[in-house]
Amino acid sequence: MFFTDSVRGLQAGAPVEFRGIRPGTVAQVPLFLPGVTQDLHTHYRVPVLIRIEPGRFISGMGQHFNLDQRLQDGKKRGLRAALKTGNLLSGSLYIDVDFYDHAAPYQSPAKVAGYDVAPQPVPD
Repeated sequence: MFFTDSVRGLQAGAPVEFRGIRPGTVAQVPLFLPGVTQDLHTHYRVPVLIRIEPGRFISGMGQHFNLDQRLQDGKKRGLRAALKTGNLLSGSLYIDVDFYDHAAPYQSPAKVAGYDVAPQPVPD
């Protein structure tokens, strides 16, 4: 994921939630990859690596649940990720994934350095 918002307060181990269900966890923030540079002069986006843990929810979805296909379909239907405050006192953040009715079409690359990219909502 790439965020244009401040990631201060987001740490490895923070939850990734979809409507209160935790399908994953933040793995690395910011994400640094050998040989991959971030052009902060034009993009101003902070890369964050998350780990989706399909076992947390696939058991209730049936044997033929295709997570990759569901995520691709979701991107087309407005599935986006946003930073949310988890604790006002500590300033900790988590990643909230949900559908946004008026989300602009997803225009970022599908993969960066072999990782799938999840879209972030465009601010109002």
